[in-house]
Amino acid sequence: QLWFEGWEGSLSPYTFDGDAGWGDETCKTYSGSWSLWCADEVENECDQYNDNMDTYVWKTTGTNVNGYDDVQFKYKIWYDTEPNDDFVYRYYFDGSSWILSSSYTGYSNGWSSITVNINNFSTYYWRFKFESDYLFNNYEGVFLDNMEINGTPPPDPEINICGNTTVNENSGSNSCSVSSNTSWSISESCSWVSISGSSGSGNGSFTYSYSANESTSSRSCTITGSVSGDSDSMTLTQQGDDAYIDICGSGTVNENSGSNSCSVSSNTSW
Repeated sequence: QLWFEGWEGSLSPYTFDGDAGWGDETCKTYSGSWSLWCADEVENECDQYNDNMDTYVWKTTGTNVNGYDDVQFKYKIWYDTEPNDDFVYRYYFDGSSWILSSSYTGYSNGWSSITVNINNFSTYYWRFKFESDYLFNNYEGVFLDNMEINGTPPPDPEINICGNTTVNENSGSNSCSVSSNTSWSISESCSWVSISGSSGSGNGSFTYSYSANESTSSRSCTITGSVSGDSDSMTLTQQGDDAYIDICGSGTVNENSGSNSCSVSSNTSW
């Protein structure tokens, strides 16, 4: 549950506008001791509303629903108004203006449970307006209770990348798959590996390239995929080169004593 209001506490989070307007009352509730009535400041409280009313109520700050799935705005409403002349309207804010979403008039025949799907919002703002005409009326008006916004929380960020791999001593490159539900980045722990396509979002892949290993010893490098709050790593192992040694070629010397230098080329101890 992202937000709930049963009108049992302070009204400070809400904005009220208009004469004889909305306020909390105890005369008719869905549950608890209080509900919100459209005409809290009239003389005949909980009996009838005034003529020529034009009054609003809305939550001053919106409810953050960003990233949530299956978001719903629910509320209980009871109304008794002059049919087709006096109305209660519900609005939502689209980021620049208030948009009329639904209206009620006549008699609800008890409390009605309303559910509104409100996906595709980052922040949700609601507003109710009550409006009566200039003619005499003998109707009770509109009551709201147990208002709430619910949604399925976003999944925790996750990432999985391809498994450990062993390659030979030669240079080369491989593709590595990425499975994720959010934006990700790839890093490596060594200088002989480079990453292409090191960031992305959702499922994808990247390429890692490695230089030749001229040593006879194998070496390893850790490649890590990271998201906020999670990571996954694979180890790239590269085999060492075969040991070799080359020395200078055959030579002929004369009958005298002497010495010569001979070059050695090797990738290991000799």
